Amino acid sequence: MLARFRALAGARAALARQAEAGQEQLAAEQARLRRYREEASSELLRRSNQLAQLQDRLEAARREVHQGVRSDPRGEGWAAPAPRPRRWPLRGQAASPALSGERS
Repeated sequence: MLARFRALAGARAALARQAEAGQEQLAAEQARLRRYREEASSELLRRSNQLAQLQDRLEAARREVHQGVRSDPRGEGWAAPAPRPRRWPLRGQAASPALSGERS
């Protein structure tokens, strides 16, 4: 009977050690999960702020385009667009030498 008691006491001590190790592992995993959540929250906040800044820039650009007041980042203003080539001759000019009767 004494041997059985010692066996049960040994088993109880082993189970207590396993429970303590399990508790330590659980605490470590909980701390890791807490750090992950904090990092994820910080990253989400950073991305949210970045998105808000980009939305503000987009809205400002839309307002500038809508108002027709847009300048380049150097502050020099945009150059006027290049004139489009004329498709038709001006009044009194022939479209080509063949139409005007000229020979080369």
